[in-house]
Amino acid sequence: MANQGGCYRVCRETGSLPDVLLTECAKCSVQMQRNIEHMVHVLQKEYPLEWQQLVKHYDPDGSYRKRYPHYLLASDDLDAGGSTTAASTNTPA
Repeated sequence: MANQGGCYRVCRETGSLPDVLLTECAKCSVQMQRNIEHMVHVLQKEYPLEWQQLVKHYDPDGSYRKRYPHYLLASDDLDAGGSTTAASTNTPA
């Protein structure tokens, strides 16, 4: 995840995550924006511990979460489909 090497194709094509956040994904196509939204939702729902690591690293003051609420799942969505223990530990269910 954060500073651990590897990057999703979208980051390689659009720049680093901080650049994407700062420029509001200016280089992103509509499809890339959809892919980012999907990736964020999967991280939030299926990998909450990793999501929290990314948030802590890239958005410690919460400014990006306030700026991009449309990319985030509502807490109701997280509770409804719920992160399970298996998902939280990256163990297949």
